[in-house]
Amino acid sequence: MKKGVFIISTLYPQYDNNFPSEGVDNFEKFIDPDINSLQAINLYYQYYNAGNISQALNVLSTNQQLKRMIINAENLNKLRDAVMSIEQFYLDDIQQYIVELVQYRGEYVASVKYNKYNVVSYATNGLREAYMCVSANTPVGTNPTNITYWIPLAIRGEKGDAGIGLAFQGEYDPLKTYQKNDCVQYLGSLYGALQTTTGNTPTEGGNNDYWALAWNFQIPDYYVTMNMLSNDVQQAIASSGTFNDDTLPQTYRLGADNERPYIERVS
Repeated sequence: MKKGVFIISTLYPQYDNNFPSEGVDNFEKFIDPDINSLQAINLYYQYYNAGNISQALNVLSTNQQLKRMIINAENLNKLRDAVMSIEQFYLDDIQQYIVELVQYRGEYVASVKYNKYNVVSYATNGLREAYMCVSANTPVGTNPTNITYWIPLAIRGEKGDAGIGLAFQGEYDPLKTYQKNDCVQYLGSLYGALQTTTGNTPTEGGNNDYWALAWNFQIPDYYVTMNMLSNDVQQAIASSGTFNDDTLPQTYRLGADNERPYIERVS
């Protein structure tokens, strides 16, 4: 992890592959031998069976097509490393990747350039809703109701109101009066009002008499425990260090509660 950018290669140095920080690995398709390749294949196995490995490898290096016909440790290990990195990513790190990928940008501003997976609040027909940008090439000034570039994260019912559930009201404002089932964003999480309230700040990471945690943008605590993480990640969490996202800018902190890691925005 470096300045808010999730870099897999630094977490998995034991695997020789590119996914996902440097893109998708290039795996060439295997092909069946043909009559024109038989001489090179026979020569390869002649050297190999005689124990002359260096000459066998030289035959492979000078016949690129042969590499797509003969299965050996080199191409099998490449496939193995790709599979291992994908499995480890989805077991250990997908939650943190999503946390850093999805960024809440507050109230929609027409002059701001939004990136893919940015989330904004926007009022339509007098009701405030959350929208996620789904295109990396969204033109500046594109209204969040444009479904080519945005998707709503909440949908109104047929009556035109917010339906049963929470009504998103944007960033928490201590001077504003909220009604039951109003929803606000506060320090990286979403909270739902349990009753009419003014000036009662949501309790960070939990519940109080006025607010209940509705959606945690942090690592879901029911998925990951400290003993599931690598030693480097455990040490980073134990140090309670902070890191910056220079694109907003925002500062985040790593921590653990009852051996369950989380990531939260602190400014």
